[in-house]
Amino acid sequence: MTPRPLMKLTNQGMAAVDAAFLAGTPAHLPDTPSFATPIQTVEGAVFTPPSFELPEGPLGPQHDPVIALALHDQLDIRRGLATDPRMWAWIAARHAPALLRRRWSTGGRPPKRGRLVGRLVDNGLSRLWWAAELTRDRDMTPSAHSYAVSALLSSQYRTDRLLSMPLLRHPPVMLGVLDVIGEDLRWQVLNEVCRRVGLLATTYAIDTMGREEVRSFLGRIHRDVLAGRNFSSEMEPAD
Repeated sequence: MTPRPLMKLTNQGMAAVDAAFLAGTPAHLPDTPSFATPIQTVEGAVFTPPSFELPEGPLGPQHDPVIALALHDQLDIRRGLATDPRMWAWIAARHAPALLRRRWSTGGRPPKRGRLVGRLVDNGLSRLWWAAELTRDRDMTPSAHSYAVSALLSSQYRTDRLLSMPLLRHPPVMLGVLDVIGEDLRWQVLNEVCRRVGLLATTYAIDTMGREEVRSFLGRIHRDVLAGRNFSSEMEPAD
């Protein structure tokens, strides 16, 4: 496809993503100037709609790592642009609404509005792009990156909690955290580890640590959390 200017939704464009749109009418937002405006950047950023190799029918959490890696590989943007929720809203509503409806519709109900025009951690595309961005370290092999993305996306609560922490916007720190918590999907354990890390970050320069340093530092915190009390395996909080 021919590259085009990178856009962001206007107020009118945001309003057009209503209940009818979420249900599929219209199929996508049209190319209307009142709905979207070009993003002015020094680099003159352009956009080519990403493509995904996915099976037919409903999509589930197991497909998220595939979407995340493909989106991150194909969407050539810097972090500064990726912090604009209205840019993600434009990509979602103009170029990927069918994908997001397939992924986030549940029980015959259309996806929540936030999956198309919500915060960075809620938008179905931005959360996946950031998951791939924050788990890619220098000299990492594609298979190692894929494994790390899958680890971050293995639980909705884990994804939301970790992507919401500014401290973890450095891949070595995010990767160190994932190394420590591993396959333990108990949301209470993760919540307590994150709480303690947040407190200790006022004293320790965690964001400057390497992956192995973070693994060692958080390993002690994790062990202390587990020794403090028994944690249930109840389901994570509802979305």
